[in-house]
Amino acid sequence: MNAFINPINQQFNFEAIKNLTQSKSRIQFNLIYYRVFEPPTDRYHSIINSGALKYINSDKIKEMLSRIHITYSSYVQTTIDYEKKLKEDIVPVISKRHPDIIINKNNNSISTKKYCDIIYNSIQNDRELMSTLILLEEYQKNKINWLSMYIVLIEDLETEINKVLSKE
Repeated sequence: MNAFINPINQQFNFEAIKNLTQSKSRIQFNLIYYRVFEPPTDRYHSIINSGALKYINSDKIKEMLSRIHITYSSYVQTTIDYEKKLKEDIVPVISKRHPDIIINKNNNSISTKKYCDIIYNSIQNDRELMSTLILLEEYQKNKINWLSMYIVLIEDLETEINKVLSKE
């Protein structure tokens, strides 16, 4: 998305897109659709609901489990909810004001480069679409940051569990 909204030297660089994909469907998918994130919380909720958490002797592990399954997953989910809302706002803008983005995805006479040019020109000439995409990109960066912290915390939890198990 960055290639479309923040072009280097105010010039669209197709190579940046080409290095990621040559599929018009994938380009449109990333522009319009959002991805669901649902961390695996069933086991955590089962431990909480059954009272089995009392068998975990390490307060540090209990606290880390809470941070992973309550705090960080909710941060990620909130960010994804905002991303979803923004993407829902983008669809009517594109379909009404920039239908060529939708129509030309399956047009085999339009190359991927030409398709990207259509998207780039549509974005550059529509301030509302541009501002929504800028916000969307910021939420996606936030999501990546929260996911990175989430993964680090899971790795830390694994290390802590191994430390406790090696003492037993």
